[in-house]
Amino acid sequence: MAYQLCLPLTEIGYKHTRKGPPRPIPPVVAELFALDDQSPSGLVWRVKSGVAYPGKPAGTRQAKYWTVSVKGHGLYYVHRIVYYLQTGQDPSSMIVRHTDDGLVLGWQDDNGRDEKNRYDEINSANVNGKKSKYLVMHEDGIYNLRSLCSKLGVGYSTIYQRIYRCNMTAEDAFARESITGIISLF
Repeated sequence: MAYQLCLPLTEIGYKHTRKGPPRPIPPVVAELFALDDQSPSGLVWRVKSGVAYPGKPAGTRQAKYWTVSVKGHGLYYVHRIVYYLQTGQDPSSMIVRHTDDGLVLGWQDDNGRDEKNRYDEINSANVNGKKSKYLVMHEDGIYNLRSLCSKLGVGYSTIYQRIYRCNMTAEDAFARESITGIISLF
């Protein structure tokens, strides 16, 4: 009797979170959402849903990722729905990774390695050795955000919140403090 040595990925039930594998994406999302590069989340509504109208951006930013509620199915990460709409393939138990080439499937190990590489790349350019998520260019050099705020006498947490939570560019965040000549690198 021949045994199947490798199971298809959808049958493994690989748990990449403490809560178990994500729910399958319902096919109804193709009727509810459309892809849009101009939308901050990458999705727009196709139908009227609650207070949202067709053509309006879909989703809510939850800390690091965008989420959207699909009535009768629950809450989903937008990048998983975007991947489904782009490829027609349910990511099932795989991680949807954000790479320079777009969204690709991978494992949690790959995702952690990507994040570490990005973090190392950003912090390798730090002049003062202080860690920051953002590098900015000012008139006289490249700084991490924390170092530049310290140099200019501006509150780091205020600028960081504007960039990270309000999705402002570094130029706009510093312009609110009447500081010009800022160019965001990362």
